[in-house]
Amino acid sequence: MPLVDRDPYLSHHVTGDRPGRFRVWWDGAGLILTDGRGYIDDKAIGSFIHVVDRALAEGDHMLSIFHDWSEVSGHAVSVGVRLTTKSLSTMSRWSSVLVAVEHPIIAASIVSASFTFGRKVRRVPRLELYEAVRSKLVNHQLLRPSSVVL
Repeated sequence: MPLVDRDPYLSHHVTGDRPGRFRVWWDGAGLILTDGRGYIDDKAIGSFIHVVDRALAEGDHMLSIFHDWSEVSGHAVSVGVRLTTKSLSTMSRWSSVLVAVEHPIIAASIVSASFTFGRKVRRVPRLELYEAVRSKLVNHQLLRPSSVVL
């Protein structure tokens, strides 16, 4: 179930023998939500990086990033490299990055990132991620409470 009940800013479908879907929502300022399912390829993570670049270019606000990757089953090697590279160059502009993930290898990557980038990156249970998103959206009047889907 998606984090929000509205069309994503960008959406990418991975085809082939390892299908997946990756969607990105952006509020036009500093809030970015992603929802990954199945396999994440380089093009999918490129859509997220595009949104981060655009959000950083359009203001001096801090970014709050929420990833629901609880149904991600794997990703291309280049995904980790691209995320680390982008993170190193932009982490001074992060408020927080919360990631819901179940796959053990991807979870280990998130734990490793939390050591590299400090407490700004945290692995959280899916319900905690949803509650954090709900609070952020409602408190900043970005969405009505009824438009957040749990």
